[in-house]
Amino acid sequence: MEKNPQGAVMKKSPLRKRIVASFLGVGLLFCTQQVSSAEPQPGSTSELAWVVARIKEHEATLKTFTAAFQQTKKTALLKKPLESQGLVYFDSKGKLLLSVTSPSRVKILFENGRMTVYDPDTLEAQERYLGSESMVKKYFGIGASMEELKKQYALELLPQKHARDYHLRLTPKAKAMAEHIQTIDVCVSSNQWLPQRIEVRETDGDVTSIMLDFTSINVPLPQDTFEIEVRENH
Repeated sequence: MEKNPQGAVMKKSPLRKRIVASFLGVGLLFCTQQVSSAEPQPGSTSELAWVVARIKEHEATLKTFTAAFQQTKKTALLKKPLESQGLVYFDSKGKLLLSVTSPSRVKILFENGRMTVYDPDTLEAQERYLGSESMVKKYFGIGASMEELKKQYALELLPQKHARDYHLRLTPKAKAMAEHIQTIDVCVSSNQWLPQRIEVRETDGDVTSIMLDFTSINVPLPQDTFEIEVRENH
């Protein structure tokens, strides 16, 4: 497996970094602690607590999922948006795989404290050690407590555009993230209590939107889902 001394991501890194950063919002919905589950009155101060309670309840039963995604990146540097699509695979045991199929193929695997960026065309990969803490928790928020969330984000519930959808906004508090990310908006449907749309607004004006279509939830994934075939170098 190819590595460099700094653990930097290999070629096409700008695109891959955008893909990873954009998906930070996926798991933020699962960061809340258990709160009262009583049905709130619309527009009441308890509505946000009720919504995050529903999300947390779903997290407790979430074992696996597969979702198709479409990502659109708008930047002032380009006339046309950058578009990509692919699949996301999640396993509650601590594995998450982003499999990008267009415009170029790349796989980004989070597992055992490492991020592996893999090129299926060349069979080359690079690893970057991210720490001993669960990567799913650290980079996607799944399993984090409400107190951990409050330290990093201001959370608010925005007016609903559709009757059964809820729109949450996360505004970074931590200086390191606030320097780059202005807000993360997440739309969640009460049918599945999973994110349907994520929008990341960066401080430089760039906007990344991700649409998610969950094709399976709590269905066992094939054993080779998270396996990566790497070319041996001699």
